Amino acid sequence: MAIHKIRLLGDPILRRETERVDRIDDELAALARDLIDTLARADGVGLAAPQIGVARRVAVVAPPGPENEPVAPPRVFVNPVILEK
Repeated sequence: MAIHKIRLLGDPILRRETERVDRIDDELAALARDLIDTLARADGVGLAAPQIGVARRVAVVAPPGPENEPVAPPRVFVNPVILEK
């Protein structure tokens, strides 16, 4: 588990095409833990792998409830697809 630097707008990795995840393995589990830990440290709501410098299709979401306490454990999304915007 590691806390990563969050990449900000203008960082080239945020414009790179991401790689599809084809296998659920220990490496993916470690990436998910790193995303969750980094998100918690940043006191955020959601974080995608490219935001920590990893060009893979993985994101975590932890919506806050009352007084910014988590409503539920963070959710990990693998190969998410945006259906509407």
